[in-house]
Amino acid sequence: MTQRHRPFLIANFTFHNVGQGLFYSSNIDDFRFVYDCGSTRRRHLSSIVSKFKKNYFAPAIMDLLVLSHLHDDHIAGLNDLLKRPQISIDLAVLPYLFPIERLIVALTKISLPKWFYKFWSDPVQFLIENGVKQVMLLGGSEPTMPKDDLTPERRMENETERLNLNEMFDDDKLRREIMEKDGQWKKFLGQGRLLVKSHDGLMFSRVPHGAWVFRFFNCRVKDSNLSQFERCIKPMAGRISLTKIIRSRSKLRQLKKCYNLLHKDFNNTSIVVYHAPVLHTRRNFSHPNNYGGHLLVGDVDFNQKLTEICTHFGFMLPKLSFCLVPHHGARRNWNKAVLTKVSGKCQWVISSGIANRYGHPSFNVVKDITQNGNPLYWSNEVNEISTMMFF
Repeated sequence: MTQRHRPFLIANFTFHNVGQGLFYSSNIDDFRFVYDCGSTRRRHLSSIVSKFKKNYFAPAIMDLLVLSHLHDDHIAGLNDLLKRPQISIDLAVLPYLFPIERLIVALTKISLPKWFYKFWSDPVQFLIENGVKQVMLLGGSEPTMPKDDLTPERRMENETERLNLNEMFDDDKLRREIMEKDGQWKKFLGQGRLLVKSHDGLMFSRVPHGAWVFRFFNCRVKDSNLSQFERCIKPMAGRISLTKIIRSRSKLRQLKKCYNLLHKDFNNTSIVVYHAPVLHTRRNFSHPNNYGGHLLVGDVDFNQKLTEICTHFGFMLPKLSFCLVPHHGARRNWNKAVLTKVSGKCQWVISSGIANRYGHPSFNVVKDITQNGNPLYWSNEVNEISTMMFF
């Protein structure tokens, strides 16, 4: 009788049924990773997060949390995720927004629960005081080609930490900008609890018989109307700091008219994440593309950023196993040219509500993906998309 091969690594990936928003989680052996935790249906989301914590967190430890950007439909479950009961998170990664940019995000909706404005006013303080051991603010100016050699043998040797950040490079320019705009975080930098990194390089997590590789992409974008917005708010803000204004609902109401001067929605600040295994076989380490990988893109605009994304992830894209459709399947963020950059076997996932007011997902997006036989799944309030991989 032929003996069956027994897998030495089991990985489970889930797009949770949160409706209009995104909540993605993975459990790779005992490495736990979450990408975004939000929905416009906050009560429904709260029950999903509660169920998730009950099923997956014993002990109450999470290795990695990535917040693609700071809109409420991507962070609305953050308070529930961190509390009741509290979870200890080793590393949280998010894009850096200047205080005035965080004010703009807060102005999009001024009637949310108070914790949103506490988070937007000081996201680093909020995360650290709620059980996050380290926060990484991610920057990046230009896309860079990834190295062909991803083998983790030398990187994981004699490592005791779960996450290896040795090849995530410091972003000194962004660090100086942060100290100018958010000087209250100096203490966290000195304690090593706040990291400021470029999207260049790789991050590794130790798993049985190898490692799991992460590569990030985040290019900041500037709004040409930002100076006009600053001039508008200055007379009303007076000497009050922007972080205090963000917490004041009355001030936000006064400043709402200034928001109309802007066309920026910060979707292109979304952190894009590629992750995949690099596993040790009997002979050597095998390339992660042998097993594919996942590409999580938040609300990024493929029309503006696709060329940069293709450059930055390079050879990692052609054999993707799963790719998230950006911005809940919105037509304006879609570029069908991406279909020529990834494998025909790539499975696409849209996360959006069944009866949302935005018309997501777009019929044209669904048609572009499926007309050549590409598999497409829709995660909504009812459907949870889950897959398991054995290595």
